Amino acid sequence: MKSMKKILCSQEGNGMIMVAFFMVVLFGFSAMVIDGGRLYLEKSRLQKALDAAVLAGAQDLLKGESVAKQTAIDIAAKNNVVLVLSDFKTGPNYIQATKSVSKGLTFAKFIGVNSSDVAASAKAQISGKIISREGIVPIGIPKAEYPTTPPESGKEPPSFSINFKPGNSGNGKDDDEENSSIGGNFGFLQIDKPGGKQLLESIKEGIPMDLETKYVLTNTGLNWGNVKEGFEYRINLDKKRNDCNKYLTADDTCARVVLVPIIKSYADVNGKTYVELDGFASVWIDDVKKHEVTAKFIKLITFGEIGKGVNYGVEGVKLVH
Repeated sequence: MKSMKKILCSQEGNGMIMVAFFMVVLFGFSAMVIDGGRLYLEKSRLQKALDAAVLAGAQDLLKGESVAKQTAIDIAAKNNVVLVLSDFKTGPNYIQATKSVSKGLTFAKFIGVNSSDVAASAKAQISGKIISREGIVPIGIPKAEYPTTPPESGKEPPSFSINFKPGNSGNGKDDDEENSSIGGNFGFLQIDKPGGKQLLESIKEGIPMDLETKYVLTNTGLNWGNVKEGFEYRINLDKKRNDCNKYLTADDTCARVVLVPIIKSYADVNGKTYVELDGFASVWIDDVKKHEVTAKFIKLITFGEIGKGVNYGVEGVKLVH
């Protein structure tokens, strides 16, 4: 009987050892599953914050690398990530941010690991011409209007006129014997539904356009009242923003900076006619006068689908690895 008791006591001792062993294994698996999941979520959160930061920063590279960094810092802060200048690498056409944060652990503490570093990196660069985008104002500017010397960063170009005068062809010149066949057109493009109210909403809010849709119909009629209201609405939205009210500090967050389609030519257009899209340009709306909108072409880095196309000063950014 004494030998049996010794055996049982020995087995109980072994059982306690096994229980302790399995408890360590259990905590190890718990650390891997729960703490590992928390680290994964933190990595995902940090990566998304850095992606958003550098994409926003890249859109400000035209204003200088220091401005681009500050924009990225501000966007990261909104996503509860603190970035400092030393977290960045920049160049004329890219911005990169790298960040490492320490994340406290829960179950891993039982196996002697209190925290773990989580790191992420994101890089965005100017990568090509915009070929598709929302928010395009469907007033086609003739290719001939675009300056042979494109606008430069830090320099303010002269204004040009978009005329909506009765008897005007819509191409910036008064009708004469050579272009009088462009009757009834003032540069409006029919991308959605026809009519003045639709044109008004399209000027206010913009519409999606794609260069793969190579030919679009013109939208006939003067519609000056709707045009005037639409552009004045945009200017009024920026009334309290000093940066938007100055050409040299305006960007694509400003309502009075609008993207417009560039049309190869309005020659031989009469009534509703198909015209050929050639690209997108961006203009800063200077003023709205009687039957006339004055504007200045402005270089722009913005969001949208990137592809090959003619350079009219509108380029996109994308994340790169």
